[in-house]
Amino acid sequence: MVLKNLLTAAVAVSSLLHSATAILNLQSRTNLVAYYGQAPNQPRLRHICANDRFTNVIVLGFVNVFPERGKGGYPGTNFGNQCSAEVFKNKDGVETQLLSGCQNLIEDIPVCQEIGIKVLLSLGGGVGNYTVTNKRAGEKFADFLWGAFGPKTPEWGNGPRPFGDVVVDGFDFDIEHNESFGKNVIALSIEG
Repeated sequence: MVLKNLLTAAVAVSSLLHSATAILNLQSRTNLVAYYGQAPNQPRLRHICANDRFTNVIVLGFVNVFPERGKGGYPGTNFGNQCSAEVFKNKDGVETQLLSGCQNLIEDIPVCQEIGIKVLLSLGGGVGNYTVTNKRAGEKFADFLWGAFGPKTPEWGNGPRPFGDVVVDGFDFDIEHNESFGKNVIALSIEG
């Protein structure tokens, strides 16, 4: 009888631990960060967040083309199979590389955030075209990132918002090429 009660208690505690959400604690040494967005057959983000109770932060990859190298003066994005091939056009009607058909992410990012998982947007990646040649270009790029992926503001007006009203929790730099690209200017210029 004692063994049965101990086993029942162990199963109960185990199920409670498994169902607990992994909330980000900056003082912890056990936070888990995972990259998401580049696999060709990856499941939807909501499934990752709902079924992986140990990840504290999801980093979406990638903003892999910076505006100075992008079509139409916009940055370019790549999120694997989570967006369609539709892109935004700039003010002059020129097609850019900034994906506009990201309905899965629009629906799934809030699901992750509601259960306590932070969602960051990564700049760079293994295959990218990223350079920032001067301080002003870095500041403009930072303003673009904040307008497109930060809180919606009247100042941004009708500027592109790839995730609609959804706001990412922050930004990540995954710069894998030895190029001078002004990450310090971008990081210091992003509002928040």
